[in-house]
Amino acid sequence: SQLRYALVPNAHVDFADPPRSALRTWRSWFMLKGLLVFLLLFNSLGKNLFSYLSCDGHEAWRSFRGDLQSLRAGAFATADALLVEYFTSVDIGNFVAVLTEPQLTRHLQRPQDCVYGVVTALYVRGQELRRQGHVEAAIADWQMALQFLGKELGLDFLESTEWPLRSAQILFALAEAKAIVQSWPEIPMRERWNAVDPFSILVDPFWSNCVQVNPAQKLKERKPNVVLYGYHPVLVEPVSALSEVLQLHWFGVSDRDCAFFKMCNKKSTEKPVPARLRFKIYESDVDLNEVEDAYRIFWEAEMRLGLRADLIICMELRDAFFLWKITEVAMIYYPAIIFMQDEAMNDYSADVLIQQFEELRSQDVLRFGGLQTGTVAMVAQSPYLAASLEYHTGQKLPSVRPLARYVEVKYQPNSSSILVLCARTRLMMSHSCRGLFREGQRMVPRGTLQVRLPPGDQDVVHGFTFEEVSHFRATVLIPWNIAVTTFYELYAMNMPLFVPDALWLARLWPKQMTSYGRSHPNLHQRFRPNNEHPTPYPSLDSLEDDFQTMLYWARRYAFLEMPGVQSFTSIPQLLLKMTDVDFQSISEKMTEETHKASQEVIPFWAALINELVAK
Repeated sequence: SQLRYALVPNAHVDFADPPRSALRTWRSWFMLKGLLVFLLLFNSLGKNLFSYLSCDGHEAWRSFRGDLQSLRAGAFATADALLVEYFTSVDIGNFVAVLTEPQLTRHLQRPQDCVYGVVTALYVRGQELRRQGHVEAAIADWQMALQFLGKELGLDFLESTEWPLRSAQILFALAEAKAIVQSWPEIPMRERWNAVDPFSILVDPFWSNCVQVNPAQKLKERKPNVVLYGYHPVLVEPVSALSEVLQLHWFGVSDRDCAFFKMCNKKSTEKPVPARLRFKIYESDVDLNEVEDAYRIFWEAEMRLGLRADLIICMELRDAFFLWKITEVAMIYYPAIIFMQDEAMNDYSADVLIQQFEELRSQDVLRFGGLQTGTVAMVAQSPYLAASLEYHTGQKLPSVRPLARYVEVKYQPNSSSILVLCARTRLMMSHSCRGLFREGQRMVPRGTLQVRLPPGDQDVVHGFTFEEVSHFRATVLIPWNIAVTTFYELYAMNMPLFVPDALWLARLWPKQMTSYGRSHPNLHQRFRPNNEHPTPYPSLDSLEDDFQTMLYWARRYAFLEMPGVQSFTSIPQLLLKMTDVDFQSISEKMTEETHKASQEVIPFWAALINELVAK
C-alpha cells in the first residue's frame, strides 16, 4: 500500500487521466515491457555513463532501485534510511562535471554521487509523507528533488537511466499538493493538422475556386516583383513553391543563413536601415519618426536604383508596418518568429506595436475568414504562432503549414548513420548530449547504428548542407522551440524524424522564453483580453507553477502528431527503437502527407498573391 502511490513507472504516459488513476496502467506497462527493455539495455555495460547514472556501482542504491522496479514493499522506509545515511556524501559539483565532459571524466565517476537515487528517494518519501498528511514536508522533499535535477531540466538525464521515475511526476505531485490544480484536465493533441488552419478558410467560395482555376498560371503571366525583407530567409516560404513565376528581390538576410538557401540571392543595400533602429525600443514619438525615416531612406534609395515591387513579404511587424505605410505596396505579414520578442519591452512601445498591428489588420484581406477588401494579408507560419498572436491581440489569424520547398532535396539515404541535432538548448551544446548518445551506442549490437552529432557553439551548428543531411538514415531532433523551422525542413525532405515526447518537450521549449522573460518583464503581458490560451511565456524559473502551461503548448501546438513523426521518452528507448523500425515506411508516410498539404498550400498562396498584386 505504501508503494501504490509512491512509484510511477518510466513509460510513455497519456496524462489525459489524473496521475493517480493512471498509476495502475503505468505500473502494468512497466512491469511487462519497460523493465525487460531496460534490463536488456543495461546488462553487462560495465563502467560507462549510463551505468554511473543508474548507480550500479553502489550496492545500497542499486538494491533500492531493484526494489522499486520489482514493486517490493517497504520503499518508504528504505528511501528515508538511504537519505539519512548517504545524502551528505553526494557531491553535486562532481556529478555535474561528469555530465559536462563524459569522455574526459570517467575517473571522477564516484559511486556515492548517486544523484538520481537521491531524487527518486525524495520523491518516494514525499509521496508517503503526503499520504500521512504531512503535506509541507512532502513539498519540501519534492522541491529538493527538483533542485538536484536542475531547474531547467534541459537535457533530462534522469529519463535515460534505470530509475523508474520521470521528472514530470515530481512536478505533477508538487502542483497537486500545492493545490495549483485539483485534477489534471485533458490536454488533447490536435485531431488533424490542416495545411491551412482554420480549415474553414478553404470552404469560402473564393478559396474553393482557387484550387480549381490554377492561380499559378495567372502569376506566370504577370511575373510580379516580390521584395523579401527580413533577416532570416525562411520568409521566402509563402513564395518558395512559386519562385519560378515570380521575380524575387532579397534584402537584409544574414549571410550565414542565406548560404543555406539556393534561391537566396541577397542584394547589397544602398541605404540599409541601421540595426539600432530596426530593433530600437520606442520611448517617444521622436523615436517613431526616426525609425520611419530610416525605412523611407532605404526604400527611396532602392527605387532610384531601379527596384520595382508589386508585393513585399516581411516576418517582423516593424518591417511590415513601415514598409507598407511608406511604399503603399501590397504586403504579406508572415510572422514566423515569436511575436513581440524584441519590440514590446515597455508600455509605450507595446501600445505602439498593437496600434500598428491593428492598422495592418484593418486592411487584412483575410480578417473575417474569407476574402475582404484590403492591401495586406496576415498569415502565421504555424498554429503555435497564430495562437501566440491571439493571446496578445485577441485576433485569430490563419496559419499555413510550411512546405520548405527551398530545401530542394529529398530523402536519399546512402549511409547507416543517424544524425542527432542537439543544438541551442541548455546543456545540448556541451559534450553531454554527444556523450550520452555515444555511450548509448554500446547498448545496441555493434554496427547496428552509427550516430553523428555535429559540433556547435552558442546558437550555431557547424555541420551539413541540406544535400548532406538527406543522405542520413534518419534524424533525431531535440527541439529548442515549438515552431522550430528545422523540423519543417527535415519533414520536407521526407526524412524519418525522431523527437522527444510531450513530457520531455514541455521542458525543452521554454528555454528561450525564460531568457527573454528575465530581461524583459513585459514580454508576457496580454494586450487585448483573451482567455482561450494560457501565457505563451512560461518560465523555467517558475517550473513548479508553470509546467502545466508548458505541457499545454507542447501537446496542443508541437508537431508530435504529424504523420510519420516518431517520439521517444529516453535515449536508450530511442536507440533500441531504431534497431527495429522501417525507415522507408516512415518516409513514405511523410511523403504522402506533404503531397496532401501541397494541394492546399500552393493554391492558397498563389491565389492570395494574385489577389494582392491585382489591386
